[in-house]
This record gives sequence, C-alpha cells and structure tokens, in this order.
Amino acid sequence: MRLNTLLLLCLIFWGCKETSQLEDFPLNITAPLIDGDPLIISWNLAGADSLKLDNDLFLKSDTAYFYVVGKDAVRLRVFKKGEVVYEKYIRYKVEDGERLGDVEVLKKQSPVLIPLDYLGVYFSLRETVALIGSKEKANTILVNLLKNLYDKTKRIPVTITKSNEVDEPSVALEMLNLFAHNFQAAGYQVEYSIELPENKQEHFLEALKKHLNDQFIRAIIIDWDKASEVTREWVKNMNRSIITTAGTTGMAVTSAPRLHEINLEKWVNCETKDSAVFLNAELFSKTIEEVKPSDQYHNIVNLTLPSCSKTSNTFESSLWLLDYLLSSLQNGVVQVNINIGSKTMTNQTNAGGPFLFETPLDNLTHHSTTKGKDFFPDEYLLKSVQSPYYAMWMFSDLLEEGNQLQSVSVDSTKSNIKAYGVLTAANKMKFVLINKELSKSGRVFIKDTSIHRAWSTRLTAPQHSSVNGLTYGGRSFDTSTDGEYSGTYYTDKVAGRKTGNRIGMPAVSAAIVQSKH
Repeated sequence: MRLNTLLLLCLIFWGCKETSQLEDFPLNITAPLIDGDPLIISWNLAGADSLKLDNDLFLKSDTAYFYVVGKDAVRLRVFKKGEVVYEKYIRYKVEDGERLGDVEVLKKQSPVLIPLDYLGVYFSLRETVALIGSKEKANTILVNLLKNLYDKTKRIPVTITKSNEVDEPSVALEMLNLFAHNFQAAGYQVEYSIELPENKQEHFLEALKKHLNDQFIRAIIIDWDKASEVTREWVKNMNRSIITTAGTTGMAVTSAPRLHEINLEKWVNCETKDSAVFLNAELFSKTIEEVKPSDQYHNIVNLTLPSCSKTSNTFESSLWLLDYLLSSLQNGVVQVNINIGSKTMTNQTNAGGPFLFETPLDNLTHHSTTKGKDFFPDEYLLKSVQSPYYAMWMFSDLLEEGNQLQSVSVDSTKSNIKAYGVLTAANKMKFVLINKELSKSGRVFIKDTSIHRAWSTRLTAPQHSSVNGLTYGGRSFDTSTDGEYSGTYYTDKVAGRKTGNRIGMPAVSAAIVQSKH
C-alpha cells in the first residue's frame, strides 16, 4: 500500500563539495515510493539564483517533480551568477513499479490530419458584451488566456450561438468586430462561426454585414430545413462555409458539417457522491457514442461541462477532456468547441468551465445586453483557471501544421491507460499517455525506436479531486490574476532503451513524450 508521507529516512546524502558556499541549503524531499512516481524536491533558493537536477534539467522555480524510472540517484547543483555554490548527490530507494502497458504504433493504419482549428471555444451572442468587454474596457484576462492556447497556430476559432436570444444584435456584433481587430493587431486571426436566429434572419444578416467585417467570418451556422429561400440564397452568396445543425436533411448542404450540442449535465449528476465520476469508462463511452461517425459529412461538437465544481473543476475532468478531444478526433469529429460563456462568468462558486470570471453579472438582463444599455463591467477579475483549461492547454501543443493523429495499440489488460500517437510534419512521433488509475503508478513502455533522447511534458496534480496544484510542464495558474501563468517550463528525461522508451506514469496523470529538439 502506497503511503503519502515524507520518506526522508530512505534518503542518504553524500558527495557534498567541501568548498560549498551554501552549507545549509534548505531542501524538502519526498521520496518516490514506486518506480514511476516523482521525487518531489522543493527549496528556497536562499541567495542562489538557479539549480540543475542532473545535467539535463534546469530550473528556476521552487519545486521540482523529478520522475525516476530505474534510477536511484540524482545530482543536484545550485548556481549563483553562473557558478556552482552547492552540490549533492541525492540517493533514494524505490520499489519496482508495475508495468502498466506497452504502446506500439499501428503503421498499417492511415493517420488522421489534425485540423489547426480543431480546438475552439463558444459562447452565446447574448453573453458577448459581458464576456469580451467594450470599447471602454476590454477583458484583457480573456485575451491572455486565449493567446496562451493558440500561441502555436495564431488562429482562434470562436463559435457564436443562440443569436435568437438577441433582439438587436448590433452592439454585440460591433464588440466581436473590435475583439477580432485587437487580436489581428497582435498577430492572431479570430475566425467566427455564427449561428443565425430562427426568426428575423434577413434582419440579422443585414446587421452582420454592417457591423462585423466579413474577413473574420469563417462559417454560418443554419438550420437549412427551416431557412427561407431568401436566407439560403443570401448565405450562399456570402461565400463562406456552411455548418448545419444536427438533423438537417437539405440536399443542397448534404456534405456540410453537422453541429452537435453535448452538455455533460445529461450524464453527470452534480449531487453525486462518486468523487471519480470523470474516470468512469461508462461516462466516456456515452459521450463518444453521442456523435456517430459519417462518410457523408463531418461532425462538430459544442461541449458544455457540468456547472458543479466538485466534479467538473477537479483534476480528473482534465484527464477526461484530454482523452475526449483525442478520441473524438479519432472518431471523425473535425472540431470541438468548449463553452466559455455563462458557465464561466457567473458569481456562482460552483460554475464549471475552463476558467471563472467575477463580474457584476447580477445586473445582467436580457434587455441590457440586447439593447446595449450601459452594461460594461467596471473590472474583470479572474477567480480561477480551472482543470479543463489545462487539458486544452496540453492539447494545444499538438496543434501544428501537418500534424496527424496516428493509431497506436495499448497492450494493457490490467490498467486504465490510454495512449495516442501524433506524427509531425517533420516525420517525428509524439505520444500522449493518460493514466486514469486512481492509485496505481507504474511504467509504460513505448515500442518506438524513432524517438531519441526522449523527454516528457507532464500534466499533474496532487490527487484526482484537486482543484489547485495543477501543473503542466511545471507551469500553473494557481496564483494568476491576469490570465498569465507562473513557473518555468520544464520537461523530464525518459529512460531510453534500444527497443524503445520507458516512462514512469504516476496515478491520475498525463504526459506528452517526444524527442528533445
């Protein structure tokens, strides 16, 4: 049975330099119990400015999660102005970990291209002003959070829904236009997919033409069966992509992508006592099976997470979402949009979603939003960046031009391990590993000899139910007030073998494994 305690008695220190300038360098060390667990070292630099663990890992933060596989020592060196002022070898005792599974590329199966706009966000037109701000006060926190997600692609796919809730759309459309222009000035391209209202479609299209530059409009979402002939012709003449709502049968748009709405509250009971509901294989199967693959058209998903913090904002939901994004791509979905609207803006303490803003939304009414009556929040406050955001952040590292999802097999009958392969345009493999075991750490062996000097970037948290302490590559938003992360990015070395690479996977964690560039 694993014990979550400090095993300082298992640590033996020697190899100190006699000339060390920091004889009492403060260290707090939690030894790994099982092969694959992290050796957690935290410190106060105490007059130094940086340190290295072994020769491969350079850190400036105050905590290191050093994942050990088949090792029993790590070399610690502390630097001040480029000179070593403290040095130790830290030795520890580790029990053999279980072999959780073997991963192998299925080279005979054709890879699937990962669209650069696969990961998107969505919110309703009614929420636009409150979410993105006004000419007088922009939501710079949201800008920072989105820039972080789309730093590689410079393309931000935004879907605007429920236009029928807005009687007069001009104010919201003007704000969307300003929002896109501001991003454009920073080198990002906002691409809107906008849902037409069921009524007054011609009026909405007129406002759209007047208040939103068509360079920012990527697609029009329409229930083709219910649209008038005038609207259909207008949409066709806009020369933009058409997205139809699920169930559309109009022959003229048979091949157009279908938009599906999935709200996890359909399956996740916020009153559940099951603290690991997102690790449930049945929930995962239900959500994946909700959207059936088709040879005739592509599928797009608008995904809303449950509005209860004790489930949707815990670390396990991050692992679920990462798995869902990859599995849906494998299943023929071409875009998944995450709801960042009302679920992330209310003052409720249990609102779900990738982040939570505090704004004076108690005064938000249908009238004030639709008519544009002086509703501009005086200040945007970031209450928290929540678990789902970390999954989006990790997935965004897979979004590069030419990347393809490559099928892999996982030889694991005793462990809840998921694995995905990504073949880059440079013909190099990346592997995404997800350990959904609540208490089982161990080793995963990747049977791929094309990865040399492999390193991993990890998504971790203290436990599956954690809402704080989440890190991706050593970085965190725990203390963020402006939408910027803190911490220094780092990766850890993977044990290489002639036949592949062996990586330790702690219980409830994820990692991207790739060659060091």
